Amino acid sequence: MNGVAQGTVLALVGVLVGTAGTLLGQYMTTRVEERRDRRQRMDARRAERKEAVLGFLAAAQRVELVLDRRELGLPAPDDPADEKLHDLWLAKKAVELACSHETAQAAHD
Repeated sequence: MNGVAQGTVLALVGVLVGTAGTLLGQYMTTRVEERRDRRQRMDARRAERKEAVLGFLAAAQRVELVLDRRELGLPAPDDPADEKLHDLWLAKKAVELACSHETAQAAHD
């Protein structure tokens, strides 16, 4: 092989290696972006569900408080202590939903 042919072959090999590197880099970047996007969507769905569940629990606890007070012949719960009790109950339920059983039990204890 003469010098010109060798130079041409080496140039083509360089182009092929460069192209392969570029394509591999783009592929890897795309995969990382797809994973990040998927993770963000999952996190957003989880946050929406958590907010919905906590909203439901808050409403259920308030209704339970009103019904319990009504059953005992007490007035509606306007006492700040009732609000603090509600906040405590809701925080306990949030821990039970979001954490392991051991962590929830430790919080309860």
